[in-house]
Amino acid sequence: MNEHMISEIVETVKEIDVLLSQSKERRYAGIFRRVAESSFDPDLFWKRLLAPEIWGGSGSVVDQIFIYGENEDSKKFWQLIAILGDQVFRSGKSNSSINLLTGRLKRYYNV
Repeated sequence: MNEHMISEIVETVKEIDVLLSQSKERRYAGIFRRVAESSFDPDLFWKRLLAPEIWGGSGSVVDQIFIYGENEDSKKFWQLIAILGDQVFRSGKSNSSINLLTGRLKRYYNV
């Protein structure tokens, strides 16, 4: 995997961090900040990025965030998650959960 792809993913993760830091969902921002901050260590970076804490089932970020209705922040978050999921897929590191969520989000938000 090339360095450009990782830097592209880090930029998306940073966008998510900033969005969440400025929203009522700020409690989740640190998860994405830790992913971005670990980009110097590829093993740790991928471990944090692909963690069930983000993409997993019950209790994960994608399960818990913005569940109280759609607004501009939630729409932007889900669009960024779709972009991030697509980037992870193109990296070859994706899994079926990420692929399924990404496909649904891309169709729903026209990403």
